[in-house]
Amino acid sequence: MDQFNCEPEKYEAAKTTVGEIWAIIYEQKKKANKDYKNYDSYWRNHVSVLKNHPIPEIRTMHMQQIIDKFDSYSPQKVIQSMFRWIFEYALANDLVNKDYSAFQKTMAMKHSDMHQPYTTEELRTLWLHTDSDLVKIILIQIYTGMRRGELVQMKMENVNLKENYMIGGSKTEAGINRTIPIAKCIMPFVQQLLFHQPVRTLALPSHAG
Repeated sequence: MDQFNCEPEKYEAAKTTVGEIWAIIYEQKKKANKDYKNYDSYWRNHVSVLKNHPIPEIRTMHMQQIIDKFDSYSPQKVIQSMFRWIFEYALANDLVNKDYSAFQKTMAMKHSDMHQPYTTEELRTLWLHTDSDLVKIILIQIYTGMRRGELVQMKMENVNLKENYMIGGSKTEAGINRTIPIAKCIMPFVQQLLFHQPVRTLALPSHAG
């Protein structure tokens, strides 16, 4: 929007290209740190074939041709989102009269059974091997719902041991900078692995006995 206000003649509807709009959107995503490197890769390798085309000339079929090059849901969804952002910006600035990105189609998302919750018996087994740092990390992930990457990137200043919570997370809009309670049973592991404090008496959960 700042660029549009400063140089309105540069953003005439008939001349404004897909590439010019994406450059603005990319900077916004970069500042928000929302997987911008991932979007940049898709842009450079796929979507940029349309970069020199004026946005009023883009139709659903142009976007769909790029989406259909993939045979899995995830990359199709990323590209679909990118075009939606582009058209959202174009509509907001009167560069187009119709949102052709609304008609994009992706394949159905397949249900994955790769990730299954731990059974009670499996949890008991883990609690019998808490002398292993790897097991401690797994238990922290189980009781906080954090991914490995989120745990690795956790900043010390975002961990509040007195009030038993930490601030972190990524991946989705709802998951970024969320408050994550620290269960009493894993507090010693958090103290040891994140703050290098000695492990004190463990408060085992009832299902671990």
